[in-house]
Amino acid sequence: MAGGLVNTSFQIGPVLALALTGVLVGRSGPRAAVLVPLWVVLAGAAVAALGLRRTPAAPASAAAGAPAAGRARRPPRAPAEPRAG
Repeated sequence: MAGGLVNTSFQIGPVLALALTGVLVGRSGPRAAVLVPLWVVLAGAAVAALGLRRTPAAPASAAAGAPAAGRARRPPRAPAEPRAG
């Protein structure tokens, strides 16, 4: 479903931008032919920048090569010795 939404937006988005450019060129002249696509690109960049996720900073111990807290590995167990008696 998400793939269909992405494909549809890729097909409809340019058509809407072109239609808006055509309407504005008819009303205000060829200068709008440059300004409308510029604003569309800037708006898309702003939406993409807001959608970016920041990853949390790694703890100092992880940066030094030590395992992160809570994920420390246990040393291997020694083999059990047979009990006498």
